[in-house]
Amino acid sequence: VVEEGEIVFPDRFTEEKLKEIRRRQGNYKFACQYENNPTSPEGADFQPEWIKEYRIGEDNKTIIFEDGSPPTQIGQLVRMSFYDPSSGGKSAQAENAIVIAGMDSLRRIIVLGAWSQNCPYGVAIEKYMKLNDQFIPYKNFYELVAAQKAVEDIVRERNLQVLCRHCDKQHRRLTVTPVKPPGGRHKEERIRAYAQAPFEAGRVYLRFGMTKLRQQILNFPHGDMVDMFDALAYLCNLLRPPLSEEQVVTERETKERMDLGRKSRIATEYQHGGYA
Repeated sequence: VVEEGEIVFPDRFTEEKLKEIRRRQGNYKFACQYENNPTSPEGADFQPEWIKEYRIGEDNKTIIFEDGSPPTQIGQLVRMSFYDPSSGGKSAQAENAIVIAGMDSLRRIIVLGAWSQNCPYGVAIEKYMKLNDQFIPYKNFYELVAAQKAVEDIVRERNLQVLCRHCDKQHRRLTVTPVKPPGGRHKEERIRAYAQAPFEAGRVYLRFGMTKLRQQILNFPHGDMVDMFDALAYLCNLLRPPLSEEQVVTERETKERMDLGRKSRIATEYQHGGYA
């Protein structure tokens, strides 16, 4: 009844009702019966109780945490994105994966968007452009692999378009920064190193309905796919809390001196979030 983060039969199964069913049946039975994705808890590195959840308030700005911790605003998060590229195709053993997340002043990591698909780079980058429009991340990263030139060429070509030839809309400029995987560290080891501590501390929050990402986390390290979880793990390492008021003033004064009165043509720091 939950597919790609959407409830298939909302009239019959509301979000509140599904949460109650999961609490009553447990994660394993719920995954088997309602998500068609059985997840055995045996041998898993990340426990179900480590994954916290949130919902968006009626104003579409307030993040309300299901564990009762203080709410926050989307605009107060330092938001970043990470793209894990894959060439796609029938023989592909990985998917293109994009995760958008933010950190608040309490160092809580809130996953705002998560997407993955076996598709060409062009399809993935079109999705990346749309997510960039929606969440306006402060920084956008991608994993530096053999596909670096292909990814950068497509992004450069899309940025030059006045109107997107795919959706006929104008996108925000997408600036991507490559991140080289740590030398000698395999994907499983990297995920544990970056993600285990914040998950154990209960600082990572997913929105209800992020079924695919949730299953990758709970199946780790035995699942077939781990690309979205890998992208989230990178963000667990890259994200930082918002600046304090004193830091904001200092940074603004420094920027003003450097700009020498020039008007910026890019999105403002406030749009990106990051103010406590």
